[in-house]
Amino acid sequence: MKLSLLAAALLVGSAAAQNGAQCLYNHHFADGTFIIDQPGSYKLCDDIVFCPHNDINIETASDEEISQAFDPIEQGNPKYNNNEYALGFFAAIAVQADDVSLSLNGYSIAQCREHALMQRFFAVIELASAPFTPGIGPHNFVSTTFTPAKNFELTGPGTIGLSSHHGIH
Repeated sequence: MKLSLLAAALLVGSAAAQNGAQCLYNHHFADGTFIIDQPGSYKLCDDIVFCPHNDINIETASDEEISQAFDPIEQGNPKYNNNEYALGFFAAIAVQADDVSLSLNGYSIAQCREHALMQRFFAVIELASAPFTPGIGPHNFVSTTFTPAKNFELTGPGTIGLSSHHGIH
């Protein structure tokens, strides 16, 4: 299901998001979730298809290769906390800073089909550092601090596309 944001509906602050904003391209997502941990303006400058380590062939890869490609814990990447990413890459963008604006800038962002089949709990945009608040859910997903995003602004036009679970959570 697609959620289209019309320019007329959410243009508040779009000029600020266009000037001096950090551009996000597909290469920012090549290793997994793009974590926004600093306040500021960000914008899509490419149609983003979230498919970490998409250099593997799902048809011929072993179960172990597929698991490692989509699991930041298996990869041992220190950028991704073991508790928060215990379910794998739970978001394409994780906003864990206050005062963030994100402009879709006329582009789309979506989960690739292969990742959607493997990662059933996923948000295209997660407005926190973890998929659950402390003490909630089937696992302790918070390491030391849970960081929800405050004062987040999303502007369009653009499309939030395929997600196996949430568009924005």
